[in-house]
Amino acid sequence: MLQRAPSLLTPKELDVHLNALKDTPLLKGLGGGRIRQLTEHPDTLVFRLDDGEEVVWRPTPNPTHAFVMARGALHRPDEDAPAYRAGDLIVEPQPTHFTAVAEKDKRGQVVQPCVVFAFPVAEWQRLMDEALTLREWAAQLKALPLFAEVAEGDWLRLLNSDGVQFRRFAAGELICREGARETCAYFLLRGVVEVYEERDGERQVLAELTDGAIFGEIGALSLCVRTASCRAKAECVALEVEGRPLRRFLKRAEKVARTVYRHYLERGLLDLLRDHKLKDILSPETVHRIATGEFAELRSYEPQEVILQEGVTDADIAERIAQKEKVKYAQAEGLYIVLFGHVAVTRGNRILAYLGPGGHFGELSLLTGNPPSATVIAVEDADCVFIPKAHFHALLAEDTFFREAMMRIARQLLAGQPIPDVHPLEQRLMERMRQLFAPWLTPEHIRTFAPGEVIVQAGESGDTFYILLLGWVQVQRYLPQRQQEVTIALLGPGQFFGEVALLREPTRVATVRVAVASVGEAQVLCVPRERFLSVLAHHPDVRADLERLIDERLQAFQRRIAVDDVVYEQLASEEIFVGDAVMMIDLSRCIRCGNCVTACGMAHDDGISRIDWQGAVVSDGKPFAFFPFVCRHCLDPVCMRDCPTTAIFRSETTGEIFIRPDLCIGCRACLRNCPYGAIKMHLVRSAQPEGGLLHWLRTVSQRPQPEAPSGSAAPLLAIKCDLCRGMAFQACVYHCPVGAVWRIEPRQFFRS
Repeated sequence: MLQRAPSLLTPKELDVHLNALKDTPLLKGLGGGRIRQLTEHPDTLVFRLDDGEEVVWRPTPNPTHAFVMARGALHRPDEDAPAYRAGDLIVEPQPTHFTAVAEKDKRGQVVQPCVVFAFPVAEWQRLMDEALTLREWAAQLKALPLFAEVAEGDWLRLLNSDGVQFRRFAAGELICREGARETCAYFLLRGVVEVYEERDGERQVLAELTDGAIFGEIGALSLCVRTASCRAKAECVALEVEGRPLRRFLKRAEKVARTVYRHYLERGLLDLLRDHKLKDILSPETVHRIATGEFAELRSYEPQEVILQEGVTDADIAERIAQKEKVKYAQAEGLYIVLFGHVAVTRGNRILAYLGPGGHFGELSLLTGNPPSATVIAVEDADCVFIPKAHFHALLAEDTFFREAMMRIARQLLAGQPIPDVHPLEQRLMERMRQLFAPWLTPEHIRTFAPGEVIVQAGESGDTFYILLLGWVQVQRYLPQRQQEVTIALLGPGQFFGEVALLREPTRVATVRVAVASVGEAQVLCVPRERFLSVLAHHPDVRADLERLIDERLQAFQRRIAVDDVVYEQLASEEIFVGDAVMMIDLSRCIRCGNCVTACGMAHDDGISRIDWQGAVVSDGKPFAFFPFVCRHCLDPVCMRDCPTTAIFRSETTGEIFIRPDLCIGCRACLRNCPYGAIKMHLVRSAQPEGGLLHWLRTVSQRPQPEAPSGSAAPLLAIKCDLCRGMAFQACVYHCPVGAVWRIEPRQFFRS
């Protein structure tokens, strides 16, 4: 054994040397998990030898350890060739002096020291006895059709990863337990595995798996609880793989990935559906259609990876590919559903929302025909179901539930607020109109309009009544006080428009255009003025109902505009529009848990929250938004004007306003200038630690701490919200459990 004291290595150093050890021919392919168990044995020793260091080897009659080279080499005196290299087992029958030679680069600089592992003999012998069997199992598993196309290097990289090992299960032994949160997947090499559920005390067998099957991958990839139990029906041998090495392996093994991801996609969507996270947009039949009909694919993203980029379309990506640029995916426009992890929805430098499992995005651009209006970034490892644009439209055409769900979302997006169901009075009139004008349904009276095309223009004279036969249309009115058009209604098949100009106003009061969300063209029945008025003259009850409907629509519109004006006045009076990144809390969602305040303090080194739980409340009849006294990152920040050391900066790239503590002198000028109470003065703690022997003695003796000399003021530092500068997310938004905290650009947010 080596006559030298063992070395103490940090966990990081140990991992580096362990990876080198796993790549040696002696241990390659035995399973990284099994080798790590050996290195983590309490009796395992590690020797770190510097370049040129001399060590003495003395054999013992009954050795307790087996010494294995992990890095570098050992040379005997006066010999140029190394006696032992990395991966060799040191077997020396006589006392010998060795010189350690470290790993070096081409310039002769030391890269890694010489490292020797000393394993307990019994454990080492057990591993060597298993080695032949383990290599045979690896060869048999590699020979299965599912793994036949996996490159040898990728296969060995998987086997040598931590968290990967071969397991033998006796007949009847439980492998996975329903309801447990386990992170391992299994590649079945030999045997039969029974998959079952416990229902009302009875075991219901779901499937029996045989050689080459994969199971447990859903828990390994998504970290969700097991939805079924698995037990060995006969003696089984399986490769156990934890989630992280499984993800790395699937990136390289396409055939295996297709099999795993197809199952993961369907099971993941069904689990979200069962948890009521997707019930508003998907049915079990839709999920089955997506998973089995090649409508969707599973996409995995790493932390900080861009999933969807604002303004970038499939045509832009195709152009990049034509210019030989490297892109991960050839398509970006589509519907995304988060299966695992969290993503951040951003616009410009503002985080609009965080979405977790069950969150979906991308439908806005598909329903409007516009480029993506926001950028979505993975906050952590994330998996998303991606339905490309063409398949999205195909699902709309084939699946009634999915189409109605998307149209409901279209109503919300296009109208800016949820649209209630059709009024009973309007439903009755729709049925009567269909009956009265059925004889008019001839090709010469039916017109077709393309998505986005204007059917009726405000200000024009009206001479036609319209009944929508196919598609969707937006009804828009111009508001002079806002200098913009707003969508006041979204009409679907069976609904009608154009009656106001025929019964009351001489000209059209609103513009009606085909909504791009209708996916295809819109067809309308065009009824001339004379025919329309003639029918109403013969049916006064219909005209009376129509007049009443017009009055109700007009009153609803006036109420909405009045409420909007009141809200705008409140926002203006509270000077919300001066901000560029204003914190807004949705009071309809907020549960008053205080997580945003706590998270803000934890995100900063001083532990002080920048959020003051006071501020302005905006109401539209009932309070709906709260604006705390937090830095608004104003367009014209008055706090910067009188700072004598110019310690307050605005980031040129992201726009946030922040204070440099190394320049702040605590003069309070910014505190006096800020009209919103968003800046606080923080007492800077002394750099001298309070611990130590003297502090302990004073505590024991109950003597007071010495006071600072009179006349020496404690230093102050100005602190404020910096939008979590340098962090991947804004803590207040990210840690809200109900998604009530927003960071908005108010001029754009309330305009839309």
